[in-house]
Amino acid sequence: MVVSLLLLSAAQAATPEVYWDPQVPHLGEQGLLSGEFDGHAGLDLVATYPQEGEGLGLVVQLSGAGETWILNPLSTEVSLKLREGQWDQDAELELLIGLPDHAGEGDLKGAAWVLDLSGKAERPESLEEWIVLSVSGTSTTAGFGTDLQLLDCNSAEGSELIVTSPSERGAQVRAYGEDADGQPQSLASWSLKGSPAFGVALQTVVQGGESALAIAGCGGEGSCESEGALYVVSANSCEENLSLDFDSALYNGLVGLPRGLHSGLSGSSSFSSSLVWAAPENKQLLDIEGGGAALSLSTQDDQGAFVQSLSEQNPQTWVVSNGQVWQIEGLLSEGEAEHTAHRSHSAQEVALGGSLVNAGDLDEDGCEDVLSTSATGAVYLLLGCEEEETDTGDTGKDTGRDTGGDTGGDTGGVEPCEESFGWSCSSTGPRGFGNLSLFLVAMVFWASRRRKTE
Repeated sequence: MVVSLLLLSAAQAATPEVYWDPQVPHLGEQGLLSGEFDGHAGLDLVATYPQEGEGLGLVVQLSGAGETWILNPLSTEVSLKLREGQWDQDAELELLIGLPDHAGEGDLKGAAWVLDLSGKAERPESLEEWIVLSVSGTSTTAGFGTDLQLLDCNSAEGSELIVTSPSERGAQVRAYGEDADGQPQSLASWSLKGSPAFGVALQTVVQGGESALAIAGCGGEGSCESEGALYVVSANSCEENLSLDFDSALYNGLVGLPRGLHSGLSGSSSFSSSLVWAAPENKQLLDIEGGGAALSLSTQDDQGAFVQSLSEQNPQTWVVSNGQVWQIEGLLSEGEAEHTAHRSHSAQEVALGGSLVNAGDLDEDGCEDVLSTSATGAVYLLLGCEEEETDTGDTGKDTGRDTGGDTGGDTGGVEPCEESFGWSCSSTGPRGFGNLSLFLVAMVFWASRRRKTE
């Protein structure tokens, strides 16, 4: 008797727990950051929130303060872009805030701030108290501060602040440093001839072994439906203004307005240096060295959240689709996230994944964990590794977590694997092989019984 088997590759399911809930609706909808900001041991969190009435503020939890602060800027801000980076010479990260609709002097629009939270243990009256560098837009058109990064791009000591203004006429990406008196100083700019939307997103990358800056641009009036383009400029170009043209793009025809650009972890692609163009419902993997075609990973009903982590030095990719967070091991390729993930994370009747951030290895099990915002306002903890199942024997490994009860999680329904979009059917680890072994034993037993009855 010939038995035809269909290998199954359904993602295992995990139910995350609430990690942070300051009882603020729409927490982190426009941004969530985690890291070391105050110089005190422990994870610090910063997230946007909508103020009562109009405008946005921040909810901040610093481990050194031991409490959650709700902080508002002195002015009404309807949009905030959150980033982090190393501005000064201490060990802590600084908070970068872009304010593309900020009302400045006269009719000028936009601003970008660098905030230092190091050693802060008392609640400030406003966000402005933490500012160590502030630059303002130079146009009456909103958009300055749409994205921002820190990049060491000239011979002066320290990093420079890179700020985009894609909505301005003659859109530019500008670099700022400090003069001898510590005041902001414009150093250089990059512009694109004829583009109304140059600089919708930024990311530092490595190209040819050297530091560089990736800049996303879009076609008419900021549309990236099918006109997205990626440009890469050397980090050693803050000494002069640089004008680019469309022919200098590394990639053209990219799809979707990117919520962000992300440098790919080593081992997550076949490219030696990769970048992810993270747009809603489409994550495109790009070769920074320019040697490979763009690869597309599709998602459904998401805002473009994307993050990567390490599991015992092996890369994992996290994306959102249909209110769940999907975890993909190893190499990325073309496909549908829900069909290729080895694990899904979902909270009962709660949509996850407006924002995702790497939180480090919180439970010290060798796997970096991820934090996700939710529709309810709570931030959920998504464990990078599955919890160990309890056993009557001593495994010799202490997971550091309570393993009572059902910690294996619901594996969910099993669906046939369909080869599509370049993905190949495969098993999903030890549990997949265990299920297959049981199936084979059952088939052999059934065949034996059948021969005896014939």
